Amino acid sequence: MAAASRVADALAKGDSAGSARDYISRGWDYIGVTSKYSAHWQDGVARCPLKEIAQNNQSPLLKKPGCFAVTADVRYFLQNGPLQGEAEDYYAFEMQSQAYRRKDYDGLALTLEYIPPTEKISHMAFSYRTGYGKPFNYSTFRFEATFNFNDDDLPPLVIWYQEGYNSDLVDYYNYNRIIGIAIEITSFD
Repeated sequence: MAAASRVADALAKGDSAGSARDYISRGWDYIGVTSKYSAHWQDGVARCPLKEIAQNNQSPLLKKPGCFAVTADVRYFLQNGPLQGEAEDYYAFEMQSQAYRRKDYDGLALTLEYIPPTEKISHMAFSYRTGYGKPFNYSTFRFEATFNFNDDDLPPLVIWYQEGYNSDLVDYYNYNRIIGIAIEITSFD
């Protein structure tokens, strides 16, 4: 049973709008293009060059200077897509002051990545996301850093901060400030 019909059934049975929201499953088909530029990434892996540096007129040292990458992401949300069907931007029973549209909150993104020349912090990223329907009206900023513990038994730890919208698919139009912690599992060896 589709999410829209489950929502309608819940309301018809006399459930409150809050209870009916539990059945919301928003989805959007979209057409997108992603472009990434970096002189130091190959197949998604950082290949940072080693740079020779002389220190106090002694023999040269090798130092990792760090890597940068820039990614641009553009998505066009379809009103009626082949997989999802009709876009689920907003249900009338949600009784908000306006009908929200996904394209006002999402669709344009720019991400800057940096691999610093240190072993403790292995990755840093800053991203900006906004909608193409009303560019720059609803902005989302995210910063994340990945920390290593120099121990093969401990996975990397990711700490991130996000301010803006799109914290989840159901309430994509709500403004939030979020701090998160995650463990990064890169292999099962």
